[in-house]
Amino acid sequence: MNRISIELLAVDGGGTKTRAVLVEGDGTILGEGNAGASNYQVIGAEGSEEALIKAILAAFMNAGIETCSKVNVEKLYLL
Repeated sequence: MNRISIELLAVDGGGTKTRAVLVEGDGTILGEGNAGASNYQVIGAEGSEEALIKAILAAFMNAGIETCSKVNVEKLYLL
């Protein structure tokens, strides 16, 4: 099994769009994904979850990482 180290999964979600970016430790962007609005006050919790998942999965696909791969999260920061 190939192991890929992703130092950062950044997600910017708002009232008009959602963007997810996977970044290596040296700052190299591995993949990016986009979706529609993810602000739960605008589209509700279910719509927000769908947009976040869509953007994150698109970033993994763009990076060439199978989305069925096991993911181990070592650190999680919410800002």
